[in-house]
Amino acid sequence: MVNETIPPKIKRPAIWVSATYMIGILVGVFAARRGYFVHFAVSFAALTGVLAVLSLFFKNVRIAAVCALSVSVAFLSANSVYSQRYTIPDISKEESIVSAVVLDISKANDDSTRYVLSNLSINGDKKDYKMLVTLANDTLNIGDTVTFTAKISKPRQARNFNLFDYREYLANSGIYYTAYIESVNVMEELPADVGVFTRIRCKINAFKHSIIDTYGKYLTTEAIGIVSAVTMGEDMYLNDAQYEKYRQTGTAHVLAISGLHVGFAAAFAGLLTKRLKKYGVAYTLINLAIVWIYVFISGMNVSAVRAGLFFTLYAIGSSLKLRCDTVNITFITALIMLIFDPMMIFAQGFQLSFAAVLSIGILSDVITRSITNRFESIPKAWARGFAVTISATLGVMPLIAYHFNTLSLVTVILNPFIVPLYSYVVGAAFAVLAFIALSITPLAKIAASVVNGLVFISDSAIDIALEWEYSYFNVSTPSILVIILFAALLWLFSREKPRLIRHPKYVALACAGLLIVSILIPRLNLLGNYSLSVIDIGQAECALLVTPQNKTVMVDAGTPYGANDTADYTIAPYLLKNGNSRIDYLVISHAHDDHMGEVLPLLDLVEVKNIVYYCPDESDVMFDILQAAQNKGIYLINMYYNRSVKVDDTTELIRLNDHFDENDANDQSLVINVKCSERNIIFAGDATDKVLDGIEYPDDIFIYKVAHHGSKSSYCDELMHHLPQYSVICTGKGNIYNLPNEDALKKYRDYSTVLLTENSGAIRFDFNDKRAKVSTYFN
Repeated sequence: MVNETIPPKIKRPAIWVSATYMIGILVGVFAARRGYFVHFAVSFAALTGVLAVLSLFFKNVRIAAVCALSVSVAFLSANSVYSQRYTIPDISKEESIVSAVVLDISKANDDSTRYVLSNLSINGDKKDYKMLVTLANDTLNIGDTVTFTAKISKPRQARNFNLFDYREYLANSGIYYTAYIESVNVMEELPADVGVFTRIRCKINAFKHSIIDTYGKYLTTEAIGIVSAVTMGEDMYLNDAQYEKYRQTGTAHVLAISGLHVGFAAAFAGLLTKRLKKYGVAYTLINLAIVWIYVFISGMNVSAVRAGLFFTLYAIGSSLKLRCDTVNITFITALIMLIFDPMMIFAQGFQLSFAAVLSIGILSDVITRSITNRFESIPKAWARGFAVTISATLGVMPLIAYHFNTLSLVTVILNPFIVPLYSYVVGAAFAVLAFIALSITPLAKIAASVVNGLVFISDSAIDIALEWEYSYFNVSTPSILVIILFAALLWLFSREKPRLIRHPKYVALACAGLLIVSILIPRLNLLGNYSLSVIDIGQAECALLVTPQNKTVMVDAGTPYGANDTADYTIAPYLLKNGNSRIDYLVISHAHDDHMGEVLPLLDLVEVKNIVYYCPDESDVMFDILQAAQNKGIYLINMYYNRSVKVDDTTELIRLNDHFDENDANDQSLVINVKCSERNIIFAGDATDKVLDGIEYPDDIFIYKVAHHGSKSSYCDELMHHLPQYSVICTGKGNIYNLPNEDALKKYRDYSTVLLTENSGAIRFDFNDKRAKVSTYFN
């Protein structure tokens, strides 16, 4: 916001301050993770001091000094907040006595319910953070005070490069512990020492769920999940399959509280207080109070808070007769939110919400004018509505690809239809509540029928769109450079392009060229590097090799003991998050679940071109895999009849073993040498020493993926005489098989550098014929 009577020397100083504050947060978190606090703190202090002194003599330096101060403050704030996570002790080894207050319901399943607990006391020590507990076969009410005894653990941590980190996700919400409990002792009244904010939060959450229960009496099951999300910000009632459809078509944003919903609250507030409009300040304050009550009820999610702050700043600016600029207000809103919670910058909702609003701010007017100039018969309101939808879609597209690895070809068609439709869904849903509150049941039922019908129409439209084979497709994660260049292109085509750029079309062409190059260069792999990732999936095996010619070879895709959905949550995401969208050769070593259990679901998640196997065709699971592969047109290569498979000009899969024991699945394992130019990588499946001893190995072994998770029978003198440089063992911590065997482990360490996934997490080798770099997830 800027005063119209005094033209600012800097058009939008909020952009500079907000942008540098964001940079400071990122650097602060990086410093906390890597232990570089002192280095950066001294550098920022020196820079800020120098610029502050210079600003006393040179006015042009003042904005630079302010930006340096912004970076420094953000750095200290983010580093402090993030560093606190390392002080949370691990108390999982023994049972603890916990007392807490039930703050909210997180998720309800058929046999258990997850609750968020606050006001924690663990073994008598008060804690100022929250806990997530899963309670089996029982129910609690929001506001209950509970006591229980349980083994408390930290949330599971990511163990692979670039994958979703559940521990970080919960920590950003102030949740640092989880527990599974079967029974609790309950007191239905809050203790006297519970703070006012917690009491208010409990009341609001209880009220929110009571409203959702009320909806349940009038709406269909499908509509309840949708309406709970779009009116109350509560997604626990959303059907997973239903949400997935919206995600695939790029319309999932309508399921989150956003400016659309806060706009309804503001419109409703304006309707109630229109007679007070002449009183100015009172009118504004009452409207703001109603909007913020709705934001609180909706759960204070990121996009709702953003919309509430935006509306607040806009309303205050309008009442003070200031020129309200969308882009400027957006950056001021972001700055306020990040000052209160710097970790919010990592929230997907924060990034998507602000990307959408900024895109609307810089693109919608240009698109609106373009439409009205070419099609004069189209009403301006319709053109603007379409332009707003298209602008937001373009703005969030690279972020959706980054976070969800999905791009939809139908989103541009669906969003102009779905977004206006959901404005009616929200309006009709609020009408249901209003009629219920006024005890006008017939009208409530009519409004509910409208909601049910609109949800059915939107679901049907999405189902029809998904019937098209190319409605959406999986994409590998774009680089930060690609996202920046895409944003620059949108900026250059908008009315907001920098005045210093005299020929924006040429600059736009240069950005487009850089964008194409930045996408193609990594795939050209001009340095001739290989990349081998031994993915940590627990007590199972999966490895991914990417060749210099961008061919991908995956060796095994197993199901860890006691786990499921590993393909959905680890293997396929690892492929996409690390720059690959297909598997050229999927090698199955043998017919055991910890090596092939995830192959079948993986075929539905990513494109697989060839399957290389050595398993008996009569294996039940293998039969299903082969059948599915044939249905999908995947080429099958049985290594029982083939000695080698050429992957590309420098890469070859060579079968080393001839032994095949029909009575022992482990000794049916395919032992292969993946020849990577001049380096050799041996994968041995679960082969035992009687198979391994009879093999002629290459003289120079770079990596040996140890057979059978390092069991006693996996050790082979003949193999170790060839001195593998690295021996990698895939094991899950505390596995029931007590692997790796200590005696075998000692022998491996006599000959090579041993790496265990249970200690290292994912292990990545980046190498060519002359150089090699080894990275582990846990350094």
